[in-house]
Amino acid sequence: MPPDAGRAAEQVARHSYGKLIAFLAARSRDVPAAEDALSEALASALRVWPERGIPANPEAWLLVAARRNHAGGPPPNCRGHCTNDDIDRPRGSGGADERGGQFRFSR
Repeated sequence: MPPDAGRAAEQVARHSYGKLIAFLAARSRDVPAAEDALSEALASALRVWPERGIPANPEAWLLVAARRNHAGGPPPNCRGHCTNDDIDRPRGSGGADERGGQFRFSR
């Protein structure tokens, strides 16, 4: 694995872990499931980012991937034939969330 991808995943995990868990657990109130989903998303990042590069917003990428894991599966349009490519594309189009806005995180 290129050191940049591993370093980026580590940095996001260190700086945003609590915030990402809070986002994920806000709907379900299930912190252990949110932690599992984020762990799976981090594992996916370590597989995908070295091949395709680090996304422009790694925190948003992890949130989308973890939400899909937390929701119990791939997006509905996959119908059982999704690949790791599908994790790079948030539901909706062009990196927009389902309301049409871009992913943004405030600090």
